[in-house]
This record gives sequence, structure tokens and C-alpha cells, in this order.
Amino acid sequence: MEFLKSTVAIFVFTSLLGYITDATAQIIVEHPMRPADFKPFYYKETTEQLKEKFSADQMKHAETELKEIQAINEKGPWKPTWESIDKHQAPEWFLDAKLGMMLNWGMHSVPGWAPKKATGAMYPDAYGCWMYVDSNVRAHHVQYWGKDFQWDDFIPLFKAESYDPDSLVNLFKEAGARYLITMSKHHDGVAWWDSQWTKRNFVQMGPKKDLLTPMLAAARKRDLKVVLYFTYEEYATAMLGKDDSTCIRLWNLGTYAGMHPLTPENRRRISGNIPVKNYYDQYMTPLVKEMIDRFDPDGLWMDGEWATPTETLRSRELAAYFYNKAQGRKEVSVNDRYGVETDGKWTRDRHGDVYNSEYNTSQSYTHAWEECQGISQSFAYNYEDNEISLGPPDRLIHMFIDIVSRNGNLAIIGGPDASGVYPENVVRRLKALGAWLKVNGEGIYATRSLPPYQEGSVCYTRSKDSKIAYAICKEWPGRNLTLKGVRAVDDAKITMLGVTEPLTWQQNEKGLTIAIPEDLQDDKARPCQYAWAIRIPMQPKVVIVH
Repeated sequence: MEFLKSTVAIFVFTSLLGYITDATAQIIVEHPMRPADFKPFYYKETTEQLKEKFSADQMKHAETELKEIQAINEKGPWKPTWESIDKHQAPEWFLDAKLGMMLNWGMHSVPGWAPKKATGAMYPDAYGCWMYVDSNVRAHHVQYWGKDFQWDDFIPLFKAESYDPDSLVNLFKEAGARYLITMSKHHDGVAWWDSQWTKRNFVQMGPKKDLLTPMLAAARKRDLKVVLYFTYEEYATAMLGKDDSTCIRLWNLGTYAGMHPLTPENRRRISGNIPVKNYYDQYMTPLVKEMIDRFDPDGLWMDGEWATPTETLRSRELAAYFYNKAQGRKEVSVNDRYGVETDGKWTRDRHGDVYNSEYNTSQSYTHAWEECQGISQSFAYNYEDNEISLGPPDRLIHMFIDIVSRNGNLAIIGGPDASGVYPENVVRRLKALGAWLKVNGEGIYATRSLPPYQEGSVCYTRSKDSKIAYAICKEWPGRNLTLKGVRAVDDAKITMLGVTEPLTWQQNEKGLTIAIPEDLQDDKARPCQYAWAIRIPMQPKVVIVH
């Protein structure tokens, strides 16, 4: 009753105010909160019923799947050893693509919130864990959703009623993305397709439709490579104890929290799980194998590895299996998150075709790498994001240019709201990036890094044959631009991308000085906004070939 009183009070207060409005940004925000007709969610079968119907067969079937992985790896050229895996390289398509969109969407998009931080990433997608273990998130949850509201009670609220894969992929394409990284199963354990290894999937519950298959079809139709994100670990999973009794396995974002008896409350964290005895061998590994076999992705984006040994995760076995299945058909990639020994930190022992970072763009690398970052600090939909937190378009574009100049790709992570629609303020920034790339894509796509990488506010890239250098100016160069990091060939026709007429230039021991025409000093006459790329036929230079 007290919660209902506070809910009514909050509703009346927000109704009187209209909405929460940022006075500077003029962005209207409505707070997600507990519906008036709330009812606890219960899957049609209890954990005990799922055990009786499916557990024995699943554990037996898992043995067959593990043997098939072993057989494929024994026959194929790729082996589940570091020696073999380290020989695999990032594919050409990845090195050429530069920009990916990382779709982070699911039940966490319903509350759509994370505590504010001064710097670094904010993780709304961790809500399903933090609502139980973080005091700030717990207080928020109790205030807006209620103490009795469990994680799985969000399932019926994740309706995805406006989900349109073709429209989403069109947006990604318009932004200039060349590949898509999409969730297939996040830490909440809900698979996006009707997996044979769990009833905890969006075909069985929530929107009750396959979210993954049409998204991959839409991406492939628009010539985007598809990379599947999955996590090895889940916040909560149904298990069988030593005496075959049903219980719950907990994992708190890096800390294995042990096995616990089922209660009326924690049952509403594992709806649809088929309990097994061995989490990795009888559930997780065969589920990832099913995903590889069924969807044949161009890449795997592993996650949730930072508390568990590589050997336990069987990550090398799965990577080798993925490589062997693709061998002779297409180039594929796997990232670097194999286990606690290689947990994605720059200082750890690194393995993988692509090294991943999150909100860490301050270094240069000779190995293929990918920065995973949202437009704001939020890793997924956050209802509080506004014009200020998202920043101006040039912040996104300049970050992208910086990353590409240091041999990296940018994967823009984020997602729509629970209905399946991206906020308009996010859409505007994605379209601004796409508009910039339409003019300057030649200096980005299919380029490679060019030492010294950056010179002041200028970032360098080069063509793969090292005949053309691109000096991308994040600040308007004024009437003259002097560069020391590149030298032009004697008869060079130097141009600004988007401008037909060549630029005049001179070169001496002090550097290459390029004159910028008077008419371009008017910002309305420039070919684009935010940054400008100068195309320079360059003298041969020793470069690191990636």
C-alpha cells in the first residue's frame, strides 16, 4: 500500500510538471516506472517442470554436441591452442570497414537507466544485476518499480511492438556503418531466437518473436557484415545441485556468487531456464555452437569472460570450431575476450583477431582493434540521455577520426527503447556522421594508419597502396595548412575531399604548406561540417603494414 501511495504521488507530481525538461537542452523525458496494473511474471512452466521434461535429454544431447566440436577441430586446420589461434588474423573486411553499429537491446531497455558518473561508461544493460547488489540502483528500483518487482517482471514490458529490422539497418547504413554487432544473448540469459537449449528466449516470452533472424537478414540484404555478441556468464541461471535438486546459480558481474536454494522471489530471475548440472558443458557451449551453426555469422564478439578461466569457458574450442566451419568459405573474426587471463584490458595477455576496448581511445596499436563506445556515456538506451549528455555531432565524428588514424575501428554501442525505436536525438547524430562520411569516406574506408598518426588537430590515414595520404583536419585549417608528417610527390594534385578544384601548395624543409582558397573561408561554402580531409599523393614512406 505504501508503494502504491508513493507511486500515485510520483505520477501526480510528474503530471503537474508535464515532464522532466532540461532547460538548456529542451529535451522532454518521461520516467519509466511500474505500471498501475502490474502483475508478477511467471513462465508457463516452473523450474521443476522444465527439469522433469527437458533436463535429462539436454544433458545427454550436450555430450553429442561437445563431441562434434572436438571432431571438427581435430579434422580442421585450426586448433584450440594459443599457438593456432594466434596465427588467425583480422579479416580484410574488418580492417576496411572502420565503422560498426553495436545493437544493445533487451529487457534492460525497459527501465533504461544507470547511475550517473563523472567520466567513463555507464551501463544500463547491467540493471538486471545491479538492482540486487548495488545500493544506488536498488534505491532507484524500489522508488520507481517497487521492492517486490523482480527482474523477470520486466519481461512482459519488453514488447518490441515497433521493432522494424529493415528500418534499423537503414539507419545504420545511413550512419555509414559497414558491419553490425548485435546481441544474441546478454547477461540476463535471454536468447533472441528460439534456442533448443533454453526456453528463456524472446520467442517463448516477452515479445514472443524471433528478434535475431530478421535482423541478420536485414543486415545482409544491405551488405553489412554481421557479428554476433554473446556472453558466457549470466546473472542468474537455473541449475541442478549435487542431489539433483533445483537451485539458482548467481554471477555478479565478475564475482561468482555461488549456488543458492530457490525462493519465490529469485525464481523470477530464471524463468524458462532448463536446469543442468554443468553450466558450461551442458548449456553455454552447446548454445553458442547452435548460434554458430544456425546463423553463420562473420564474427563472434565474446563477453562476460573476466572472472572465469579460458579452459572452463571452452572459448578456444569454440573459436577454433568457428574458424574451421568458415574455412575456405569466408573470412571471419573473433575478439579477444577468451577468459580471465585475457579479459580485454590493454595490460593483459592478448589473444584474438580484434582487441576490444571500452571508453579507452588514448593509445595507438599496431594490432587490429575496436573501440566500443556509446555516443553518450551510456552503453545502452538511457531515458536520461539528452542534448548535453550526447554532445554535439563533432564530438562523435572527431572521436571516430582519432580511432581510425590509430588503426582502430569504432563500434557505436547503443540501442532503441523497449518498443524498438531509437531516440530522435541519437538518430540526428548518426545521420550527421553518415553525412560527413559521404563526403570524406575515401579518407576513412579501406585506409590504413600512417605514422605519425596525428599532428596537432590533424589525423593521418593512407590508402592501402601507400600512394595517397589523407590529412583530416578536426579544426578548420584557416588560409594555410602546414604539415610535417607527410611529403607530397613533385607533381601532386592535392585536393580537399568534396571540392573539385585542386589546392595550391609548396614544400620545403619546414614541411608541406597547402593554401586554402578564400571562398572556402565561408563555412557555408565548405563541402561538409565538423572536419575536412585533404587528399595528398605522397612520397614513398616506410609505414607499418597492418
